[in-house]
Order: sequence, then C-alpha cells, then structure tokens
Amino acid sequence: MTGFWPLLKRELWAYFVTPLGWVALTVFLLLQGWHFALVVDHVAAQSAQAGQQTEMSLVSGFFGSTVFLYLILFLLIPPLTMRTFAEERRQGTIDLLLTAPVTNAAMVGAKYCGALIVYLSWWIPTVLYLGIAKQVTAIDWQVVASCYLGVALVGAAYIALGVLASALSRNVFSALLSTVLVVLGLFLFGAVELVTKEGAILHKAARYASIWAHMSELSLGVIDTRRLVFYGSLSLLSLFLTTQVVAAWRRT
Repeated sequence: MTGFWPLLKRELWAYFVTPLGWVALTVFLLLQGWHFALVVDHVAAQSAQAGQQTEMSLVSGFFGSTVFLYLILFLLIPPLTMRTFAEERRQGTIDLLLTAPVTNAAMVGAKYCGALIVYLSWWIPTVLYLGIAKQVTAIDWQVVASCYLGVALVGAAYIALGVLASALSRNVFSALLSTVLVVLGLFLFGAVELVTKEGAILHKAARYASIWAHMSELSLGVIDTRRLVFYGSLSLLSLFLTTQVVAAWRRT
C-alpha cells in the first residue's frame, strides 16, 4: 500500500477545503434534521393516541421505517464519489498518479477511504438528535449502535460502487448518473420482495439485497451476519474491480 497515507490526506483535504464538501454536509444535516423532526412529531402523535410511550418507534422511524433515509443516500453519495477518478481523468492529473510510486491498491484505497471518512463524519452530528430526544424519552443505545452500523455498511458499499463508477467514467456527470442508476437499481430490486410470493427464489434474492429490509431489522436491534457478508462482499468486489481498472490504465 505504498503511498496510501499521502493520498488519503490529499483526498480529505480536497473534500474539506472545497465548497462542495461543506455544501453536502449542510444539505445532509438540514435534511436529517427535518427528517428527525417529522419522526418525533409522528411518534408523539402515536404516543398520545395510544396513551403510552413508544420509544423504540423513534429510533426505528429515523433509521428504517421511512423513505427519507434512502433518499438522502441516493442524493448525496453519488456527488461524494463522482469526482474520485473521473475528475482526475478530466483534468489530466491521473497521469501523474499513474507515474508516481503509488500502488494501485493504495490509490483506490485512499480515494475510497477518503470518501468513506467524509460520509461517516456526516453522521456524527446526528447523535445530538438522539441525545436531545433522550431528555424526554428512553433511548436504547444498543439499538442505536446497530442502526449506525447499518448506515455505515450501506454507505461503505454504495461508496465503493460510486468509486467504481467514477473509474469507469470520463466525466463527473456520467459518474454521478451511473452511481445513481446502480444505487437506485439495487433499491428497486430489493423492493421486488413486496410483489413476489414469499418463499420464491426471486423473493429470497430480493430480500437478501433489500436495504429496506436490512435497515428495518437493524433499527430493531437485529444484526444478521448475512447482511454483513452482503455489504462487505459488495464493497470488496467493487474495490477489486476498480483496482483492475486502474491496473489497465497503467498497462496502456
């Protein structure tokens, strides 16, 4: 992994000193704040009607029971990853990287880890939302931890797909569009479980790939190792393919 750390610092610097990085963070926090407020209002209304507390609904609603979480992923991960390789190719700086004493794995790993660190940093302030909610209702922090594990796994896989799409694209727009289509395709394939017969092969395959099913389970504190394998395999396969793309550039 020769050259990994200098490249990682370069990637993080590029994200945090450019307006795009701060705009993405601001949009993320605004959307999540609005999302959390909607969930709190809904849970409060349910509690008033039922005459009892529904603490777990707050966590499950924020992390798995609404479509807002997935919309945020669709909207912000593609812009986060689109520039990783496509911008380097557009500017011609990829030639400098290819001739530098940097291994293919280090180059791909640095760009991937840079985007992943930025993505994970977006979620840190959201802990404050739950901290505020804890003042008025009980929060199961073990369930919260499983939820954050879920968003980390999903984000890691989607970012890996985005990096691969960027490596296969010659401009940032095509990288953005490719990532959106792939991520949306995975979501829609997972939704097939809703319209197929339970027990059928297609139903099982769709449920295995369904982000909605995964996050719904994790938002209840259920950690299924099959989910870890799915997202881990998807991430590793995408990064392996990206490394092969970079290796092909060096051979030409």
